[in-house]
Amino acid sequence: MAIPSSHASYRLSFISDIHQNAYRLGREVARAKEEGRKILCSGDYLSSICFRGRKNKIRSLLDESLSTLDTLGPGNVVATYGNHDPEKHVNYVMKTECNIAYVHGKRMARLKPSTTADAEDRSHHELSVVGFGGSERRGKSATELFSRAFFGSSVYSYNDIYASVKESLDGMRRNDALYDTILLAHQSPYGILDRSLFSDNWRKLPEGESRKAGSKALRDVLDEYSPFLVAAGHIHEDPGIAVRTSLGEQPMEAKYDAKSGTLDLSKIDRERLRDGGISVVMPVSNASEGEIIFGIEKKEKTGIRLPTFYLNSGSLGYEGVHCDVDLDVSGGVEDGKSRFERVLKFRFIHNK
Repeated sequence: MAIPSSHASYRLSFISDIHQNAYRLGREVARAKEEGRKILCSGDYLSSICFRGRKNKIRSLLDESLSTLDTLGPGNVVATYGNHDPEKHVNYVMKTECNIAYVHGKRMARLKPSTTADAEDRSHHELSVVGFGGSERRGKSATELFSRAFFGSSVYSYNDIYASVKESLDGMRRNDALYDTILLAHQSPYGILDRSLFSDNWRKLPEGESRKAGSKALRDVLDEYSPFLVAAGHIHEDPGIAVRTSLGEQPMEAKYDAKSGTLDLSKIDRERLRDGGISVVMPVSNASEGEIIFGIEKKEKTGIRLPTFYLNSGSLGYEGVHCDVDLDVSGGVEDGKSRFERVLKFRFIHNK
């Protein structure tokens, strides 16, 4: 498929679950500066363990992480917050970190590309980032009730999450911008890269057992809408990527194993992807890298089903795992038809 000359490139680094690890965060920010990357952060700057006896220092603890991210400068950081980060304190600290674009609910951000074919004007190639921080209320576990009562941890009802994210994505679809949209959440959608080895009370499950710990509200919304990329963290044990070629189907997952530094490709059906116009090349140069290429002829405003990609970037703070994504976007009008092509390269990194 011939693609017109309009072109934009994005160099991104997705991180999540810092949990007060200032050393690893500082090292990642330094690397992003050196490589010219923008950081998208899914939150959990704090850990409830750090709060014991230090409730009055929550804002200063938050500021340690956010001020480090702020040093990347304007337009280079988009962030939401996690269930360990009390919303009212995040709102307060974010006001002083003026270089961070904060997304949650009705707050959204625009992401400019690193390079374009026209260096004078990058506005036509911007991506939208919408978000929702915190996690979904899963019941009345002792840990959740304790955290909410004493620290104001950010957990929300199914209805709150569903209504907010649906409103954001519906607005993007009405403006014909849904496929230029990234949903930055803290919690993965239910059943997609959300395998947890711990119970609701953070107790290790018996050997060989796991549970799905994602947000059912997010999953239900994403059964109706297809943004380009959904990025999250929260579940430390299940980093990887997934792709869904049409609404309602179960995404195919490629899970990353930090111990071996490899992606498990056993559940990737390449024929099914080819039927959806997607070409997959994995690995690129080592077992933690991959490349996804696809082109779409856009026939009408909302009448085409587009693939959605899902990313769980793991925990930067505890396991030292995060993911780089390089995105090249080409598109325009050819023979009266709107066409575009995208090349998505990803690389999981394990900093021990």
